[in-house]
Amino acid sequence: MLKTCPQCGRNLTKADNYFCHVCGAVTGGGAARSNKRYYLGSKTSLKDGVSFSLSPWGFLAGVCVFILLVGSAILSSRIASKAADRGSLVISNMFSSNNSPAPQQVSKNEKSSVPDSFSLASDIENFVPFQTDFVVVFYSHLDFLDALKFFKVENTFDVDFLKNLNRPPYVIILTPPAGENEELRTALLLFPVEKPAEGDYSRYVDKEFSETILDKAVVLANDPGVAEEITQVSKGLHKGIGLNSYYMNIRRKIPENVRSKIFVFSNIGVGYVNQLDTDKMPESVKMLVINYMKSGSYYGFVEYE
Repeated sequence: MLKTCPQCGRNLTKADNYFCHVCGAVTGGGAARSNKRYYLGSKTSLKDGVSFSLSPWGFLAGVCVFILLVGSAILSSRIASKAADRGSLVISNMFSSNNSPAPQQVSKNEKSSVPDSFSLASDIENFVPFQTDFVVVFYSHLDFLDALKFFKVENTFDVDFLKNLNRPPYVIILTPPAGENEELRTALLLFPVEKPAEGDYSRYVDKEFSETILDKAVVLANDPGVAEEITQVSKGLHKGIGLNSYYMNIRRKIPENVRSKIFVFSNIGVGYVNQLDTDKMPESVKMLVINYMKSGSYYGFVEYE
């Protein structure tokens, strides 16, 4: 009669005379004495009452599996680390071979070739004096040249010079004569891309205009007093129109992107504009002056078509 393992039920052979080589249960006389199951290891009961045994072979197999899993995890971690190091080395060599700095080494001065000192070039409030009669602001260099011709400012400005070496706007500040013996005082305000050398601008205008190079602008004026006043405003020593509450109120009513705009801040300025002959004006200036007159206010502007 074949004997079976009291624990796993497997048919026993002569090799299983004392222990079942599958589950490790005790065979022979010890197993026949009782229906209980014997364990070489500790006995652990589950909640449902089912028990399991831990044989030497099972314990050894579990240890081997655990060691393999741990070893595999450590090996994978090292491989990933080496791959990352190689990737960093390749990137480093790429920058080294091109003689270029790594991204984090680029200084702020290398990010842009445009100097940030000219970011306020369109902010005329920092230059136009508080007591100003008449100001015309152009964002087109061609309109600016038309206006100079109409206001009889002798110049030889080159179109490429105005367009490529300056930033808009191009500003004309006029002070009408208070008496018959006085002349029209005119100042041109330009914003160069790079700070110019002395004489770079004065060579384009008549000798009666002096050149004043400021930190962010160039002033060409036929009256030293006007040039000095603009200089003092730019340094914050005199008040500019940015402190004029009337100007600040009307400024909000003008769109940001316009072709040209005009401000008339005094009765002398109003009288001067009203006596201008619009029929002789270039079309760009004529549109601006007519819009100013139609507005019934102290300002006017022309939008882009």
